[in-house]
Amino acid sequence: MEKLKLSNILNLPVSKRELNRFLSFYKSLNGKQITSEAIIRYLLTRRQAGITSKTLKADKSAILHCLKILSLGSEKSQLELTKIRSIVHESVKLHCPPTRIRETDLISESEMKLFMKQAPLRLRLIAYFLWTTGLRPHELLNLKWKDGIQKGEFVEFTLKGKGERIRHILAPSELVAKLFPTFQSKDYLFANLKGEQLTQNALNKMFSRYGVRILGRRVFPYLFRHTFATSQIKAGIDIGAISEFMGNSPELLVRVYLHSSMKADSIMNQYQRIA
Repeated sequence: MEKLKLSNILNLPVSKRELNRFLSFYKSLNGKQITSEAIIRYLLTRRQAGITSKTLKADKSAILHCLKILSLGSEKSQLELTKIRSIVHESVKLHCPPTRIRETDLISESEMKLFMKQAPLRLRLIAYFLWTTGLRPHELLNLKWKDGIQKGEFVEFTLKGKGERIRHILAPSELVAKLFPTFQSKDYLFANLKGEQLTQNALNKMFSRYGVRILGRRVFPYLFRHTFATSQIKAGIDIGAISEFMGNSPELLVRVYLHSSMKADSIMNQYQRIA
């Protein structure tokens, strides 16, 4: 690929963490051209230095994601990136065994009710949406009003999940109706006080702060996804249906949550547990 300008990199519309991962790789090039060999060499060097597979996987994802954005508008660059991506994926295999989730780590129903009483309104609505849908935090933050269609008691949202896969999720209309008066954004469902898209970093900080203050322990947004999956499995919902709804493989769900059709009733039941 063509040599990149630092000014273009610094303006990438990605998270600070992703940008830092890409900058670390970019600096390792020492002005040389980006190639699949350069990416592979960078990742393998870090692996030899003792960096975990989980971190290396995040590094690889950030590098390829940033390159994808930088290649937009150039057919030649996009073709080169397709080749680079294929070679890198084939050459650097990163297996991250899923960590088993302990039930004591999850958010209990009593904790959720306490959180819903004492947290600020904006955070309560975010928590309630995560609790009800089991979305990944970045999927929640990327939800736009234009992606929703009213279907009776629910709004069906179309979203791009992990690996750019298209998924459809349901959210109770009653819950969705509470969002616009609070966040007041015509674009994203969840916005900051300026009406701009809420960042994952800001979301993490809010949950961490109020988790300690209200529940006496740190709470992170992804914990709601773990809690949702465990709750649905315990309710006897088919693993295949949960897998499709959440965008995970059935094997991963079994290995992580140790617990087999995802119906609209399941979403409403999860929502009404806190209502």
